[in-house]
Amino acid sequence: MYVEDRSMHQYALLLAYNGTHFAGWQEQAPGRGVTVAGEVKRTFIRVFNHQISLVGASRTDAGVHALGQVAGIRTTLDIAPDTLRFALQNQLPKDIYLRRVIKVSASAHPQKNVAWKEYQYHVARRSVMPYLAPYCAQHPYAIDFDRLSWALAQFKGVHDFWAFGSSSSDYAGVSTICSVTHASCSRLRHTGIVRMVIRGDRFIHHMVRRIVGAALRYASYPELDEAYIYSTLTRTVDRMIIPTASAAGLVLRKIVYREGEGYEWTS
Repeated sequence: MYVEDRSMHQYALLLAYNGTHFAGWQEQAPGRGVTVAGEVKRTFIRVFNHQISLVGASRTDAGVHALGQVAGIRTTLDIAPDTLRFALQNQLPKDIYLRRVIKVSASAHPQKNVAWKEYQYHVARRSVMPYLAPYCAQHPYAIDFDRLSWALAQFKGVHDFWAFGSSSSDYAGVSTICSVTHASCSRLRHTGIVRMVIRGDRFIHHMVRRIVGAALRYASYPELDEAYIYSTLTRTVDRMIIPTASAAGLVLRKIVYREGEGYEWTS
């Protein structure tokens, strides 16, 4: 059951999705592809016959997946969270899974008070099992695991990640200083897959995929010395020498909030 009143109600959503067939999270202009946010919003309107505003914590790109995307729905409908989750999940496309819904303060915002976000990237040199394939990028060259681990470690700390942003932006007036608190790699047993984990307080557009691209390039080309990685953290580097890794291997794993914003339940 639900009722409409003049008060504004907000519901926090924890979402997982296979991003393969979506044009990213953010709603796009008509004709520019189906998006995750667009499908969630359309499903709500179809089920409840009511307009909403929907804001996501992170704008994942086309083809990027999520296990822990967070979004906020604002509406004048007062709905029990379990009812909302059940009603939406039964109508959402099969590539979107609504993990949890709770009611939060109407003043809370999913993009504020974020402590850190974690992304994972999966890559393999050869074909993998079909159920893993949609979430794993293919890399045609041998990967020196020790060199990969070393390269990732260099990105830990507070750095200017200007060179790792989208090459279509000069980031004028936008801070490109980010703190990466964790960057590591591991092998997933019996799969042939290498997993990279990158955690930080914030990320600029394409930053994670370009960190992965730079680390993989260093790990696959033994003729590159350490100066290559060091140079990527300067503003004098030619951004074209930093590859952007495929979206297919990237997963938004988790978003953790500081206490007091109302979204810390997602932790």
